[in-house]
Amino acid sequence: MKKRNKLYFYPAYFDAEKTRNEGRRVSKKLAIKSPSLEMMAKSAGALGYKFEIEIGKAYPKCWWSPGRLSILNPSEKKGKILIKLTKHLKKLKK
Repeated sequence: MKKRNKLYFYPAYFDAEKTRNEGRRVSKKLAIKSPSLEMMAKSAGALGYKFEIEIGKAYPKCWWSPGRLSILNPSEKKGKILIKLTKHLKKLKK
């Protein structure tokens, strides 16, 4: 199996105002309102991940809101990174 060298995360994954069908990937309890790429980047940096912000890319379910975060050379699965980012974003939002 080929190892991926990037994982992609979109703000819609963490947005409490979206439904699962609209792209939210975390539970409603952990989600936050209107997450931004800057907040996601701060969280990724604080957690020690190497990352890039890609402004020109958009989540297909909400194409009108461009931007995504790429985690480079991840050592963990996407689900674990997603939960860690979510918990850190929740702390930043408070």
